[in-house]
Amino acid sequence: MDTTKSPLERVLEIPEIIERVSAHLTRSTISSATRVSKAWYRAYLPIVWHTIDNGQHWRDHRFLEAIAQHGDLIRVLVCTRYDEIDLLIPPPRTGHSPEQSVSLCRYLTSVVMPKTTSLNQKQHAQLIRQNPGLRELSLTFHDELSSTFTELVDAIGELKNLRRLAFDENKSLEASTLEKILQRCSRVSPDGNGSLQELSLGGTFYIKHPFGNGEDFASGVVSTTGESAHWTETNLSHDSDIPSKEPFAITTLRMDTVGCVQDLLLNLCSRFPSLSMLSLRESAELYYGDGFPKRLARRCPQIKSLDISQTEDMDDDTIAELISSFPNLHTFIAEETRFGTESLNALVKHCRDLTVLNIASAYEMESAAMQRLLSTCWSLRSLNAWGVAYNAVEMMQEAHRLQKEQGSRSILTDGQPWACTGLERLTLNVIYSPPDESQIRNVYPPSRARRFLYDQLGRLTKLQYLALETSWEDHGDVSDRDNDDQYGDKKAVKITEEALQDKMEQMRLAGASRERAVQDEEVDNNETWVDYSFKSGLRRLEGLKELRQLSLHGVSHNITLSEICWMAENWPHLRQIEYLPWTMDDQDALAILKYTAEHYPWIQFTEDD
Repeated sequence: MDTTKSPLERVLEIPEIIERVSAHLTRSTISSATRVSKAWYRAYLPIVWHTIDNGQHWRDHRFLEAIAQHGDLIRVLVCTRYDEIDLLIPPPRTGHSPEQSVSLCRYLTSVVMPKTTSLNQKQHAQLIRQNPGLRELSLTFHDELSSTFTELVDAIGELKNLRRLAFDENKSLEASTLEKILQRCSRVSPDGNGSLQELSLGGTFYIKHPFGNGEDFASGVVSTTGESAHWTETNLSHDSDIPSKEPFAITTLRMDTVGCVQDLLLNLCSRFPSLSMLSLRESAELYYGDGFPKRLARRCPQIKSLDISQTEDMDDDTIAELISSFPNLHTFIAEETRFGTESLNALVKHCRDLTVLNIASAYEMESAAMQRLLSTCWSLRSLNAWGVAYNAVEMMQEAHRLQKEQGSRSILTDGQPWACTGLERLTLNVIYSPPDESQIRNVYPPSRARRFLYDQLGRLTKLQYLALETSWEDHGDVSDRDNDDQYGDKKAVKITEEALQDKMEQMRLAGASRERAVQDEEVDNNETWVDYSFKSGLRRLEGLKELRQLSLHGVSHNITLSEICWMAENWPHLRQIEYLPWTMDDQDALAILKYTAEHYPWIQFTEDD
């Protein structure tokens, strides 16, 4: 051990500690920390220079002076499209070749390059060559065809560690250029360099550029629109067998914000048989025809992750067929799409290994289908179904049907229990909306539906984030009818510090802290919905020992200091409660917030939007 260094200096030489501390600091704070001492300067300077991501730096003379000294500390460089990066490539010294010149930024791992033109191509190629450890690279060609940038393409082909390549917002990328790069960086053969695994072609309107339908790029099978084919929703194109070409090792393909015909997508994928992740986020004008999912599965049978968020052209039936074609799906993102009941049923039937599902703000779907998913998809780890209301009554009916069908009976839940006990994140909107039939209303009153929901949630012992929107729809009545007097409009009062202290003392004397919590019991009535109060059944959630964040967005809660204290004691990892709709003119609310800050300072509150 070096005894000449102070304990602080020795601690700050541990990279893991520096990384953890800096994760909680702003960039300006870290920059200020470098001026505190020599030890902090050495520790935090690499963090200050790790990422340069603002084009305005290139017009700051202080930055230009400093980069000559610290440029080799930069690991992530993000340029705007029209930045000049000549300063990173000094001219050769007198009597020396360009390769012997003093270079800056020699240890980059990720670069977003400025737009490449015929004038700056040489400098861009040199920057790539002086950073052989590059793992991520994003390029944009000028309006000239990509075949004119041979020097830059050759430089890319020399990278041995490249993992991700992005041609975002490129309108002049040619298939021959892409083929040449992939042959150098993404070969499957043992003697080839197969480091490149992720390809991004986002923001490109392929209908207008030389790629066309990608017919020249296809392998084994080509998708084309024949002269006799009619442009209809059921007959857009057809497959034809062709000679096979060399496959590439691409496992992730991102075509986000792209407008192109489905032929291009299919022909691109024909060269990526190992593809495991496909993103079509915000894609448009694809016009998926009948059989498209199966044709895609024929080319890329190993897809396990799909993102079709905000796509315009997929209806519920097409999404369901897509799901059925890839039974090994682990991740499915369909936010703001026409994902509906048919798609949800397809997941239940075919994708039992699903771990991540995001269908927020999707199409309306049956509540029973959601219950089937939760009761059968045991591997689910994250579910976001925000923006679609699921009726607790219909979920209970389906739970009892499943229980009867399987001949099982659970003593822990009322009906078939949820199988997804490994859930870590859950975002769900559950309403109580009984049918008009009095018999069903009597069988499934609010109290029973409330217990059903609490009991199902209480079994999710690995849950870390819970956002449960709840509402009550009962012939015009709503769930917050009992809460209007407590949290409605109040006459503003001037709150002094003395009054606040008195209120806190009254709470203590009244036993509003954790001692009182053991006395509040669940009340079996039909006037309360899920509001996270003891009377509604909060204690049924005692098993959520891993919970870190609780969101009350969309909940008309009845949380008092007693519930807050109980949560702090029974959910030891709880760190944040979001969207507490308390009025700041309320003495009770202010007293609760202050009491919590004093006794449970690790719990943070966010204000309601």
